[in-house]
Amino acid sequence: MKSCKLRIASILSLLWGGWWTFFGLASGISEGIGILGTLMHALVPGFIFLATALAARKWSFAGGILLVLEGVLALWFFGYLSDRLLTALGLQMVLLLGLPGVISGLIFMSESRKRRPTYIHK
Repeated sequence: MKSCKLRIASILSLLWGGWWTFFGLASGISEGIGILGTLMHALVPGFIFLATALAARKWSFAGGILLVLEGVLALWFFGYLSDRLLTALGLQMVLLLGLPGVISGLIFMSESRKRRPTYIHK
């Protein structure tokens, strides 16, 4: 039986991947880069994040590590780990672009440590 925290982490990470997919599609359409460009805009970050979110449901610890790394890399890639972090826009971007992946990844990792079976050696 999955814990409530794992369900919350699953929902958060899937919503985060869905947000990135929507964000990629919307920005690709608004930039007018064609069908292939728009699909690549959505597929590269969005589907990678969705795939990691689904993998974290099966392999909590490894998926959690990947979600944390992807969240930090997304912020680094867009330059929000610099001096813009402490601005109003910077904080909004952190909340939307990276923090959900980091939080859900940390939850997956912490819950996987709790679920490991303990073996008694004689």
